[in-house]
Amino acid sequence: MKKADGQQFYLCCKFCNNITTVLYAVSTFFSSLLARLSYVDLLHFDQGILLALISGPNWNQHRRYVIAVVVLTILAVMLYLYARYSSIQLPTGSHPVCFAFGVIAGLIIIFEALLWLRKKFRTWRIFGSPYIWMKLHIWLGLLSVPLALLHTGFYLGGPLSIALMLVFLLVIASGIYGLILQNTLPVKIFSDVPHETIYSQIDRIICLFRREAENLLRSIQPDFEFKSTIPMYKEMLGDRANPKTEFKANIVGARAIGSKTSHTISPQTLQFIRVEKEDPLIKFSHEQLDLFLSPLLTAESKLISAPVAAKLFADLRKQSDRSLMQMIDHLERLCNERREMITQKKLQYQLHAWLFIHYPLTVVLITLLFIHVIQSVRFW
Repeated sequence: MKKADGQQFYLCCKFCNNITTVLYAVSTFFSSLLARLSYVDLLHFDQGILLALISGPNWNQHRRYVIAVVVLTILAVMLYLYARYSSIQLPTGSHPVCFAFGVIAGLIIIFEALLWLRKKFRTWRIFGSPYIWMKLHIWLGLLSVPLALLHTGFYLGGPLSIALMLVFLLVIASGIYGLILQNTLPVKIFSDVPHETIYSQIDRIICLFRREAENLLRSIQPDFEFKSTIPMYKEMLGDRANPKTEFKANIVGARAIGSKTSHTISPQTLQFIRVEKEDPLIKFSHEQLDLFLSPLLTAESKLISAPVAAKLFADLRKQSDRSLMQMIDHLERLCNERREMITQKKLQYQLHAWLFIHYPLTVVLITLLFIHVIQSVRFW
């Protein structure tokens, strides 16, 4: 018995060392990803996820699941200890108790993979709402970790078992990483994008901004027209893409279309103002607004940076007539909203980009799991 105890202690130490190495590599990888996301405040990383899941209304929604996972984990550990000290041989994956842990963990993994199918058929209430499935996806996924570890008996085995455990831990780590983003980035979007809009409509709204700016500038310079060509412009706006069709309407009320801001330009301001083609405002519009108020924005635009944009508009005010101040303010507001859409697009991408890691890893995990089951049955 003492020899078995020593062997068990050695295997546990070796297993913990391997798992620690893997977890360190995984945590380093995802920490580097988080560090590159400038929109996630790493100083409040732990606080953010705890506040998101274990406080306030969310705690009431997840409390039963947390308690169930903790209780089931304790019971699993107790069963493993009972199997360990009631058997002469060290319990491994073939031991009845460890085998049961493996079966349960495998079924959980299969259930986790079925979440995407449940999302495809959201109206099928017979299987429970997708929201319930998502909560089960989170907490059963976490429960599968101790079950999988206990299933191994703290012995990784051959290359297939090692690969299966590594991919499994990567899937869990990527899921936790996505859970953190899903609970922190929406708050960031809410605070950094006051004029948040429907993501699929962003390009169309930008086209509306562009047309509105062009209408305003044409009201003071009839020959004004943005030079760059946008292929999607007419597709997005249809007949409204031609500023001349609504030229009179914009002289009467420039805020009749386009931006979501509540500011307006008085008709009296626009009716009696005319500028030459060489006016600083017209030049500024061709050099800066033409590129910035476009869905095909590139990093070349100086207006992407808020401080630089503020300085450029300040310089423009100094060079322009006082009668144009209200229009310049209005164009700056359009640019500010356009800049918010850049932020929203980046945050929305980061909010879902982790799935491009999570989904493929899940497919690999399911494949390795089935291979593991087949080999285990063959060599039992």
